[in-house]
Amino acid sequence: MSGSPDAKAEWVGRVLGVRVPIKSEATLIAEFQAASAAWQAAVAAVDKQMSTLKAALLASGDLEYEDIAETCLDNVIGQGPRVLQAVLQKIGPDAKQLQQRADAVLHALATLFNDLKNSEAIAVCEANPVRAPVAIRARLLPQIARLQDVLRRAAN
Repeated sequence: MSGSPDAKAEWVGRVLGVRVPIKSEATLIAEFQAASAAWQAAVAAVDKQMSTLKAALLASGDLEYEDIAETCLDNVIGQGPRVLQAVLQKIGPDAKQLQQRADAVLHALATLFNDLKNSEAIAVCEANPVRAPVAIRARLLPQIARLQDVLRRAAN
């Protein structure tokens, strides 16, 4: 098979379902930046969904729903996604820095993944009584997994 080592690694991943360590720093950074951008887009989409849910609860005419919208919704997801965004932005386009910080970021990602996956408050928001479309876990968990994949390969 001819081609660059990265092209070969991509082919192995696609055909055999096996991820191999990223060989070139340029590919590593490109994959990291794509995963970071996808994460940021997912967080923005969730923010928009939560704003829609808040507006629907406030417009419901139900005092309990209005109270929930005004006092609880802003804390459902917590600061984890924003802290993660700040960490990802600090890494920037430096492959060595990415490799050095990979283990610490992987630990933070695992914690955030479990927090989001097991959150009762998120489950309630996703199954909200006003039927506002909210898919927090469906949007964020796959992007965390994508970041984990890139970072695991960067750490090797």
